[in-house]
Amino acid sequence: MTAILGGWNPARWTWHGLEHLRAATARGETVPLDWGVSRRRHGVGPGDRFYVLRQGAGQRGLVASGTVTSETYEDAHWDGTPGRTIRYVDVVLDRVLDPFDVLPVELLQELCPRTNWSPQSSGTSVHPADEERVEQLWQEHLARL
Repeated sequence: MTAILGGWNPARWTWHGLEHLRAATARGETVPLDWGVSRRRHGVGPGDRFYVLRQGAGQRGLVASGTVTSETYEDAHWDGTPGRTIRYVDVVLDRVLDPFDVLPVELLQELCPRTNWSPQSSGTSVHPADEERVEQLWQEHLARL
């Protein structure tokens, strides 16, 4: 299994429809969408595990999970700057949490120390030695909510 971190900083991008996605995945539905992975071209593809890492000020940590369903592709940048592009992957989210119910990054740093939990861009890989533990912690966190 390969696992990828998609970054989300609420100060830089408003995740419109977040409450709808949270409610849908809480009912067991999955939600398809695309997610920027910066300039990443390789090492991510269909079947990879995908986590959304809430970054920036406030509650930092994992806030969503899903599966990658495409290879990377280039498209217009999410910020709308004319001529600016970024690479994306298609994902199907299986769980989206309230932004204040994150699996805390402090716990992830302590128990999965090989992974960079403060990446500068979206599309960072979870270290292979941490992948199973991250998924275990995520599932335990979901069970507690």
